[in-house]
Amino acid sequence: MSGRTQTAGSSGEANHDALLLDRSPAQLVTTETLDIDEPLREPDRDRAHRSAAKRFTNFVRQNRAFVGVFSAGALVRIVASIAYRPALMFFGDSYLYLNLSRTLKPDPTRPLVYPLFIRALSWAPGGHNLMLLTAVQHLMGLGLGVLVYALARRYDLPRWAATLAAAPVLLNAYQVNIEHFVMAEILFEALLLGGVALSLWNKKPSVLGCVASGVLLALAALSRTVGLGVLPVVFVFLIVRRIGIVRLATFAAGFAVVVAGYSFWFASANHRPGVEGNEGYFFYGRVQTFADCTRLKIPLAEKGLCDAIPVGDRPNLNYYTWGKNTPAHVVSPPPGIGSNSMLRSFSLRAVEGQPLDYAHAVVLDFLHFFRPAHISGRLDEPGATWRFSRALDHAVTWRNAVKLHDNSNPVIARPVAKFVRGYQAAMFPDGPFFAVVLALGVVAPFVLRRRGRLEAGLFVCLAIALLLLPLVTAMFDYRYLLPATPFLSLAAAFGLVGIRSRVSTVRVRVLLLVVIAFFVGGISLAYALGSNPARTAAIVCRKVSHLTYGSSEVTAGAAAQARSQSAYLQERYQAAADEQSGSMARGGSYEQLWSLLTDASVSAGDQYVLERRCARRCGTKTISPQATLLRGKGVVTDRIRLVQDYCGQDLQ
Repeated sequence: MSGRTQTAGSSGEANHDALLLDRSPAQLVTTETLDIDEPLREPDRDRAHRSAAKRFTNFVRQNRAFVGVFSAGALVRIVASIAYRPALMFFGDSYLYLNLSRTLKPDPTRPLVYPLFIRALSWAPGGHNLMLLTAVQHLMGLGLGVLVYALARRYDLPRWAATLAAAPVLLNAYQVNIEHFVMAEILFEALLLGGVALSLWNKKPSVLGCVASGVLLALAALSRTVGLGVLPVVFVFLIVRRIGIVRLATFAAGFAVVVAGYSFWFASANHRPGVEGNEGYFFYGRVQTFADCTRLKIPLAEKGLCDAIPVGDRPNLNYYTWGKNTPAHVVSPPPGIGSNSMLRSFSLRAVEGQPLDYAHAVVLDFLHFFRPAHISGRLDEPGATWRFSRALDHAVTWRNAVKLHDNSNPVIARPVAKFVRGYQAAMFPDGPFFAVVLALGVVAPFVLRRRGRLEAGLFVCLAIALLLLPLVTAMFDYRYLLPATPFLSLAAAFGLVGIRSRVSTVRVRVLLLVVIAFFVGGISLAYALGSNPARTAAIVCRKVSHLTYGSSEVTAGAAAQARSQSAYLQERYQAAADEQSGSMARGGSYEQLWSLLTDASVSAGDQYVLERRCARRCGTKTISPQATLLRGKGVVTDRIRLVQDYCGQDLQ
């Protein structure tokens, strides 16, 4: 019998789960921990199987709560996979990822690690069916829950606290939903948590572990570039932990080699250095929530990027980032620089000229994560985007964008899907819940009596960084909360254990739980009761009541923007639709108004595109350019008239 086998056997069978958690991940999956020799005789193999079964049974018996939560999470994921087949698609990103998995060319907007992951899975049997991709992503989600539990137990948290830490990852319907999308989020979460776990599994990680941690964090950063901001946090943690110069250097080298290699690949494909090339577009959308060119020193070449519409009447950030009729896509850059550089320059001038307004916008968006009712305001991605829908993508969209990868047809199993939507309505943690979780995490380093203070500080710093970084450079979106959830939950579990160790009486503990429950439930209930969708719809209607061709407001606004009336109408109706979208997220029933406003905005945008085209050439042999423009203007007028007719009725 080997020395390693003797060590494993001498620890006894009284506490098998502790034995499993004290070993490295590599030991947990090798046969070296079993008391067997190669080749195995039949009785030895039976004995090994019985020993493994006994260990598993003991683990289940001693960790009943976690096993129950894990089983529930697995069941929900199975049901979701049956209800929505083969996958959910997010307009734009999902289709781009599938296309990149075929071309394997570094993209200026989306890094290539997730497309490489899709490509690798496509080589497996059945890999061209997206159900395999979503199944693997659901398994990764379950793995995240196991890893959170293991980390908590590794640092001596009791089983109840470790189970509570894993529950938001395993049971959150939002997490299950994002795992079912063809999106990079779950891969980013897995790589990020895996890299962090390797760096702190042992007090002084091995050199190989440091290299692997750096590589995983680099791959996470190349799945979603917000991961680049995580490196300094982990690096400072390792310095404070005093792991040694050699280990620090190997950690940094593992990260740098991967990122530098991808950067060279990106440069060769796009003829410019970096890991992405369109950050200026996202930053431009961010600053348009507050930028006021009357207060800024903008060079003449960038004046066209200014928006004369008042800040409070502007559409969402995505409109400025992606809208083909916005200044970001219409204004030509000066000679010698590209559009991305011009937009980045303008955005930096806005931040330098209005630093307090910029900080105010970022802080408000950060607090938005903790607001009740999962609301989405006029500047946000609509909250319904990340919920299990009643309908999949249109057949034409699926055929044109997905069929090259997946020959199956999208299916919704209605009765099962209804259950999934009901589960999401019930198991969708509210903003005040995460506010409590964050508060517990913040106090954790100060209330813990034993080891774990430094680790709790790392978890809460990582969570805050993951929430803040997208807001600094892009926009608010509820999905940005998901990568931070494992770290928030771990930090909160540390905080709960620390508070419990300092509060000895049961009465005080019960009182604290009652206060927390009142905070979470009371604020959400008060907000829901205070919503007034009819009033919001009436306000929106007043804002668009005079928005039509030839009105004084539209004529003056178009002149101030130095663009056509169609462009002005598109932007104003889009802003009104965004405001109504926020009302619907709070329980508003005026979905038809939002649809009419959106139709008016889209038709005005199409007319603006037509006007720009007709400046060069448009029309046919039988239809003159003037008649073409007049026909398009008539369509916009009809859409606006429908909005006015709807707003003319009693909105109650």
